[in-house]
Amino acid sequence: MRVVLRESKTHGGGMNNERASLHVILGAGQIGARVADLLVARGHRERLVRKGAAGDARPGVEHLSGDITDLGFAERATRGAATE
Repeated sequence: MRVVLRESKTHGGGMNNERASLHVILGAGQIGARVADLLVARGHRERLVRKGAAGDARPGVEHLSGDITDLGFAERATRGAATE
């Protein structure tokens, strides 16, 4: 499988600081983890959310575990995320 990411007009690459856009990925399986790695390489901050255990630590990636169908958890998990 090939994952292709394109730069958005509002969130350019190379941002490696606190002001970098935060992307929240719901589902941290093989695809979600790979997408997180690619976005971190472009300077974005990532938050992987999954129902089970947090999984492997990844530099530049925050991990959260919980049930995304719980409204309170969903609000906490997605707080601060970049939107377009």
